[in-house]
Amino acid sequence: MLSVKNLTSGGASASANYYEEKDNYYFVGEEGSGWFGKGAERLGLTGTVDRNIFEQMLEGKLPDGTQLTFNKAGKNQHRPGYDLTFSAPKSVSVLALVEGNTAVLDAHKQAVLSALNEIESVASTRSMTKGVTQTEITGNTIAALFLHTTNRNLDPNLHTHALLINATWSDKRGWKTLSSDTINRNGFNEIIRYLQVTFGSIYRQHLKESLQKQGFSFISTGKNGLWEIEGVPTEPFSSRRKEVVEAVGETASAKQKSAAVLATRKAKTFTNVETLHKEWQETLAKTGYSADNVKKAETVTPSTPEIDLKNAISQSIKVLSDKNTRFSYDTLLTHVINRIPCQPKALETLRKEINQAIKHRNLVPLNSESTLLTTQTHLKHENAVSTLIHQLRYSKHELTTTQESALAKNITQNNVRFNLVNLKGGFAHEIQVIDEIHALAKENKLNTVIITPNKKISDKLQEHVNKKVKTISIDDYLNDAQKNNHKRQLIGIYQSEHLLLNKVAALLSRSYAEGDTIIALDSASRKNKGLTSEIARALGAEPINAFESNADKHLYFIPDQDKASRIQAAANHFANLYALNKEVIIQAGNNPTKEAITTQTRNILIEKGLLSENKRVVTTKKSIFLDAANRNQRNTYNIGMILERTTENERQQYQIKSISKQNNKLLLQDQFGNTSALSINKIDSHYRLFKVQEMELREGDSVKSTGVFGQNIQAGKTFTVTELKKGNFLFTDKIIMEDEHGKKASFTPKADCKLEYHYCEAFGNSLNKNQTVIAVFNEKEVNNSTINQIRRSGKNIIGITGLDRDSIQKRLQQSEISTTVLSDIQQGDESFLKATEVAKNNVTPDIQKQLNIAIDRRTKSSMVFNSLGVITDAAKSSDFSFNDCINAFKQRLKKAK
Repeated sequence: MLSVKNLTSGGASASANYYEEKDNYYFVGEEGSGWFGKGAERLGLTGTVDRNIFEQMLEGKLPDGTQLTFNKAGKNQHRPGYDLTFSAPKSVSVLALVEGNTAVLDAHKQAVLSALNEIESVASTRSMTKGVTQTEITGNTIAALFLHTTNRNLDPNLHTHALLINATWSDKRGWKTLSSDTINRNGFNEIIRYLQVTFGSIYRQHLKESLQKQGFSFISTGKNGLWEIEGVPTEPFSSRRKEVVEAVGETASAKQKSAAVLATRKAKTFTNVETLHKEWQETLAKTGYSADNVKKAETVTPSTPEIDLKNAISQSIKVLSDKNTRFSYDTLLTHVINRIPCQPKALETLRKEINQAIKHRNLVPLNSESTLLTTQTHLKHENAVSTLIHQLRYSKHELTTTQESALAKNITQNNVRFNLVNLKGGFAHEIQVIDEIHALAKENKLNTVIITPNKKISDKLQEHVNKKVKTISIDDYLNDAQKNNHKRQLIGIYQSEHLLLNKVAALLSRSYAEGDTIIALDSASRKNKGLTSEIARALGAEPINAFESNADKHLYFIPDQDKASRIQAAANHFANLYALNKEVIIQAGNNPTKEAITTQTRNILIEKGLLSENKRVVTTKKSIFLDAANRNQRNTYNIGMILERTTENERQQYQIKSISKQNNKLLLQDQFGNTSALSINKIDSHYRLFKVQEMELREGDSVKSTGVFGQNIQAGKTFTVTELKKGNFLFTDKIIMEDEHGKKASFTPKADCKLEYHYCEAFGNSLNKNQTVIAVFNEKEVNNSTINQIRRSGKNIIGITGLDRDSIQKRLQQSEISTTVLSDIQQGDESFLKATEVAKNNVTPDIQKQLNIAIDRRTKSSMVFNSLGVITDAAKSSDFSFNDCINAFKQRLKKAK
């Protein structure tokens, strides 16, 4: 196994101790350490590792005097390098360390060197030429090798730490640090991590071939070419493996187990080496182990067949594509390596052949980096399924129903022979849905067949469904050419997401020919994307939702509202619920609508006295969303905007002074007045864009931080402005805010802040169990997908749309939540319904509600209030007389409210 981690920069001396001192690890004789790599050769590093030289190199100080250090704030921030740990199979550890087989030990050493040669071949650095950053393949590394013999449980565990120093020789520029390229994923840092399993497989393959020549045979112990030597007991020496398996499970991936090795580490306790070795030997003897039972022959020289790489790659592609709709580049490399004998520069050769397969379209990349692949065969299957679904959806079944079942109604109304159903719920709910399918089939005198991914599932279903429902696995169904009575069938595909596309294509082809109607039941437990439901959705098939009901979620609609009315209604809703101290947020689907809603909402809150007359204007930097689609487009940028570049070590800000159309560059100015040009094509994910604008703040305003600033203000937090505090000759002005937990934060008005109003947000942007969501829809946004997004944001949803009630119901038929038009509500939370009715009709609240508003305003920043002030506020902002308000207030006092 190979594990990869960064060497720590907490101190070179401490790192050296970790790998070198005997109270941590135990070397194998005088050969416990050594140097590797063409870079090491260039520096004249040979023999055992010198501690002082090793420490200096971890700090970026090379023996020839080259300094790769990076100082910031008086500290060296140079990244030392990487720890690549090659761990031998347990049986190899037992033979090499317990039995003392030096030939096996040498085989491990040589296999490590072979794997490191492959890693060295992809070594690279990054350089800039004429403003263009390029990756230069250097093909040389420096590594300090430490050979260790135990794990932290003091089991025999042969492993080598290859500590790759962060340095490589460039023929053009001398010594440079190893490359990292998080954008294109082709830097050395990314390759050794992304191909970690591949490099581990190369080590095991070289080790296995060497041991084969010594006469050993092997047993497979897992995927990715894991193996052990046959006849060697390993269980008594595997306490660390037990800890790892307990942490992540027996079926965890190689990378997951590698991570668990690091996560479950304990401090190693020093013990006497001779005593420990004697204990190992006694443990081995108790197992009845005999060296005579392990070797099959004194020497075995395996023949080296001619390697047909193209065929090996084709075979690996077939195996992988039979099980997966897509697979990673690393998985394919690993699979091929485990099918062929080892050879020098195997990785380089394989990558060339795989790239040729991509070039000739035998492999189809699914992303720009070609790290995720599919095959032409899979695409053909997708096309076949797509064609058949299209044909079935344009073919009518003419089924009818008198049932109350929403599922049956939707199927009959759709009147197509392919129906997609989102099936979510417990097993009892799934059985209920199947019973509804059977009732529909029975009503139309059809047979009911439920097809499952395998026989085990079909047998389980058969125990619970109606006896007249036939459950059968997909393989058994396709192999059975005969149908009962040659009668048309209503076919449900249970867990359709688990069926391979070639089998789905065969099923749909047969069903189309025989006049059957298909109901694909997708339970959203898929392991891969790109299967039946995704294909159907891509063709416009609107899924029917068959979800277990959730009575606590309700959706209420106000229909027939034009755009201006929708914005006005949303603002009125918000103000009335806000006045009643209800948790409330507005959501909309586009920025112009959100901005219009925010403006209108604040106007109404100010008009009703729910925001203070005390105000302050601040300068804020509004975040402009950048992604791959717009960051390299010139029209994204405007003069005056702020471009911020954030790296691991610093944050720099520039103002855009001009934009050149001729050379597609931005002229930037930093805080010191220095100017520089930046090509728009070079703007990557390290950049953020802000629009500088003025923002009015009032006491009571709801705001959200878009970045870190001020005191205790973190990005993405919501606040209420509680006080606009004026300063004096000692203290500056301050704006004080509180978060939802009452924690205060503040900033000075003169400083740049990163705030935006928090009255309206994107659909589904917040997570909240209790708040009311006022959702403003355009016609296209009234659909199950948008509603499902909004559901996570609150308990109740008020939907405001231009659609009429019939259109709303049609669009949301069989939604997973209870839906109704607001005027038809007959049940639900009474106080919520009253509040929505008030907002709908925009009537003046009664006198007690007017007092609520006045009290709420007066207690925004204080626990006490003046009764005369509340009565005066209530009278001023309503049609009630001053005496009426006094009497109403007295009633509240009398009732101890």
